[in-house]
Amino acid sequence: MRLRVALVAPVVVACLAAATQAPKRPRDPWVFRGRVDDIERAVTVALHAELWIAYDSTTCALRRAWNGRDGGASQAAADGARLLDGSEGGTWWVLRDGVARSPSVVWRGYAFRGQQVTLRYELVLDDVHIAIEETPELVRPTDLADDPASIAPWVSRDMLGLRRTFRASGIPAGASVSLALHDEVRGNVISQDLLDPFELSDERSGRRALRARLPLRGAEAWGELIYFFDARAASRARR
Repeated sequence: MRLRVALVAPVVVACLAAATQAPKRPRDPWVFRGRVDDIERAVTVALHAELWIAYDSTTCALRRAWNGRDGGASQAAADGARLLDGSEGGTWWVLRDGVARSPSVVWRGYAFRGQQVTLRYELVLDDVHIAIEETPELVRPTDLADDPASIAPWVSRDMLGLRRTFRASGIPAGASVSLALHDEVRGNVISQDLLDPFELSDERSGRRALRARLPLRGAEAWGELIYFFDARAASRARR
């Protein structure tokens, strides 16, 4: 089965790119370090009571998203609360001179900008150093459109969205960077730029295996994708 990726119209693209007001964070501090499940050097971001996420700082990859409403970080291991499982992690690739190579990925910490957090990575390949910034945020379909189905036919009002916005600098002329996604999710993903999308559904668990690539091109590159999670399915699984 092919991954349902929306080829959105320009007016919808503008909506997706628009900034949304940051929600109330469920704890203080809402970004912190510590072990999460099998991720020893995790960076947890509590975006909202209904959406917590964790990155592996050794690979700079998103590894978990879950509903932390009842148990905070301890709920990451609960199968029913889990919205995304990136056990393989996202993999960065640099395409240069027609050859795709895997760079070294270095965690450079994070910074707060207004009410949001931006995570910083560096891709190192030979003499090339590429800076990557990622800003994660919760977004609801109704923040993006009065009619969520106009974003994509499968988007409903009660879904939870995780927007990941990327900016890259230092990409050499003629080269490009891409993030390969390897995620198991309760929901789906939307982006105007995803390449090679593939989806395999497990009807019993309600999860989808999502595989795709998000390219970043140009000296000052920008890219964005949004996961829309089926929060109702997660709630049913927890009972």
